[in-house]
Amino acid sequence: MAESKQDVIEIKDCEYEIFKEFLRWLYQATVNLNDANQAIKLHTLADKYLQEDLREKCLNFLTSMINMENVYMILDFAHQENSTGLKNWCLKCVKDKLNVLNVAGLIEYLDRQEDSEWKENHRQFRNFAFNFILRILQKEKKQVYEDFLLKNVEMDTISPLIQFLGHAYDFSEKSDWGKREKEIFEKCTARLKEAAFRFVEGNAKVIMTRPEAKDFPHEFLRDFIVYTTENQALKSGKKRMEPSQNSLDEENHELKKTKKSFSELETKKTCMKNLL
Repeated sequence: MAESKQDVIEIKDCEYEIFKEFLRWLYQATVNLNDANQAIKLHTLADKYLQEDLREKCLNFLTSMINMENVYMILDFAHQENSTGLKNWCLKCVKDKLNVLNVAGLIEYLDRQEDSEWKENHRQFRNFAFNFILRILQKEKKQVYEDFLLKNVEMDTISPLIQFLGHAYDFSEKSDWGKREKEIFEKCTARLKEAAFRFVEGNAKVIMTRPEAKDFPHEFLRDFIVYTTENQALKSGKKRMEPSQNSLDEENHELKKTKKSFSELETKKTCMKNLL
């Protein structure tokens, strides 16, 4: 072999400092781990040369070092290694430390995964981000990641979106927002409501028979019945009529009068009758 005739064996797929730590492990059974990137590279080398104890040591170090600055790098590595434990620790870090200032990092990361082979593995992260954004949307006086919400309306996220939209009327009324801020919020929720209506209409038989359907807000179901009725009228060739402000006021007045005499269960039965 060529190596037997040389004084130096070149290791081309490993950095000097990483290989030095690998040799330290082989000869001294100890290793100096300093950061997540180093631990990932050393884990790869340990895996190549079947050093199981060193692999485990690197994984334990990564678990202890997860923070919001390196969590997405470690998460990619966890998917690559199919390490369920490490993925769960990454999810815990995001759930514990996600806030308004760093949520952009999570959205950017998830957007990059659209064409990734691991896209389905990020479902928990997408669902958590979706719910988190709905919460901060109530507090931020602007549109917050509306595009992300619109493209992630699916079976796992439709229920919290319905709950949010059902109470969206109260958010702007009870807040201290100015006129401009309320207009932005209402336009954003109108687009989300349209997306939710389309999704529910296309998946009504599944959604309306789920256990959480009994807790869907009355206001959302009322508006959804109006939406489906108008759609049915359009499909049958009838002209769609936009309600005037007076008719909306009369409808709300009648709703308040009759709300006490009709239970939410009856509303849901009416909704299902129109859909199923």
